[in-house]
Amino acid sequence: MKKLAIILIALFGLSWGLISPAADFNGDGTNDIGIFRPNAGMWAIRGITRAYFGGLGDETIPGDYNGDGTSEIGIFRPSSGIWAIQGVTRTYFGGVDDEPIYAGGGGIKGPKGDTGETGAQGVQGTTGAKGDTGETGAQGVQGTTGAKGDTGETGPQGVQGTTGPQGEQGPSGTSSWTDGTGYVTTDVNVGIGVTEPEYPLDVQGPMVGRFVPGEIILGISRYGGTSKNYPGKVAEFMLGQGGAIRVVFTLHANSAGIAAYGQIYKNNSPSGIARYTFATETFTEDISGLSPGDRIQLYMFSGDDHFVRYTDFKLQIGAGAFCTYISSYVPAAYLSD
Repeated sequence: MKKLAIILIALFGLSWGLISPAADFNGDGTNDIGIFRPNAGMWAIRGITRAYFGGLGDETIPGDYNGDGTSEIGIFRPSSGIWAIQGVTRTYFGGVDDEPIYAGGGGIKGPKGDTGETGAQGVQGTTGAKGDTGETGAQGVQGTTGAKGDTGETGPQGVQGTTGPQGEQGPSGTSSWTDGTGYVTTDVNVGIGVTEPEYPLDVQGPMVGRFVPGEIILGISRYGGTSKNYPGKVAEFMLGQGGAIRVVFTLHANSAGIAAYGQIYKNNSPSGIARYTFATETFTEDISGLSPGDRIQLYMFSGDDHFVRYTDFKLQIGAGAFCTYISSYVPAAYLSD
């Protein structure tokens, strides 16, 4: 019988859709309580695991697909006919009007048989007599050390080559203060800690500055994204100072109407609210309790294996001195072609 799927949008007070994929996920011979949340692609098996796999429109098909006695997480996507079993396989079989047929569990183990009686221990044999130790042979005569040869004469010094022409001097960075505004302007790229700057101010290493409330201290305006159907890190910053910070990012859905999902993580653990959009939308998170070295990260996933993206991932800070490290992590696997 086709599983009953309750899919509700978690927006303006509505709850996420929940589907229960009951199966034996720990191999103890009984089914475990679990739910599948399609809008976030989350599987939650009580007392065992939480994982992200699949999304809206997917059929849950947990079962034992590798014969190890436990169920694996799996989905069937009627729109494309794909079967995806986590950690085992991905294959295409079936289509829109088909329903998946699967075992639904890890299999019930039969009762364990009685343990047989332990046999009697055999008689231990006697230890043989130890043989005599042979005589030590005489030490050989040590050879004499040969005489050291004389040191050869030092050859004459070669003629010194001519000095090559001096290369042209590159343009030097110039800067000037605008009248009373407090901003620095420059007409060439200037680098701090880099030999070939690519921007008007290209900094490699720690930056310490004094900022006004709401001022952006770090930002990645270039876009990246993902076509994965489970959360993956697409960008991050590493902080050199603790405290509180405001994070801003914009999600862009696929042009085919596929939702883009995003969430702020701290040190690879969820910290912000799970966000999604079917269009283009900017979100703001206030993160507190930060320590030096903490990493503020943006995780994303696609609603249906289509590329979705982000732009303008940036950090804002209150007034005062703040030290940070620029660490714009953008993995190639999550960038657009």
